Amino acid sequence: MSAFGTIGSKADEPVLAEAEPCAADLNVQNLAAAHGGVYRPSEHLNATRSRIERIDGDPDAFIRSHVRRLEALRRAGIVERIDAGRWKIPNDFAEQGADYDARNRGRDFTVRTLSFLDLDNQATSDGATWLDRELASANRTPLAQVGFGRDVSDAVDRCRQSLVDMGHATRLDDGRIRASRDLLQRLEQAEVARVG
Repeated sequence: MSAFGTIGSKADEPVLAEAEPCAADLNVQNLAAAHGGVYRPSEHLNATRSRIERIDGDPDAFIRSHVRRLEALRRAGIVERIDAGRWKIPNDFAEQGADYDARNRGRDFTVRTLSFLDLDNQATSDGATWLDRELASANRTPLAQVGFGRDVSDAVDRCRQSLVDMGHATRLDDGRIRASRDLLQRLEQAEVARVG
């Protein structure tokens, strides 16, 4: 059968284990400890430039990633920016950074697999797909009519036509599609019969 996922709530999410300090935080903490609790991006750049260039990396981008991290942690009250080129770093900076990450993990968004089939394959599948479930749902997922949302809308239109072509739905005179209430069950049975 087609694989489906659901968009869940925070209650569905696993309990997170204690977070480990990230490498950038450990870098900053170690450099600051060697310089009286003050981190200077310029000193970090000088100390790491040759190693990063040896592996064809971008030393400036490496340092910018550390500064972006410091900015996020400054907004959280963990570090203090003294001026454009210096940051006051607490002794337990890496641990505080890990705690911050653990508290904020999953707040931005959660990604769940709704189908292992791409939109084109879902639109023409003889089994019950996420698109079929969306069509049958009274509470459809709201989509923007640009980008991926537009791609989904186009795939839904193709799916409707495919259901008509397979005889699972009928197109009415006004252009709407009518399908039986047991459409999803019929699609699941058709897929089981084909795969079996």
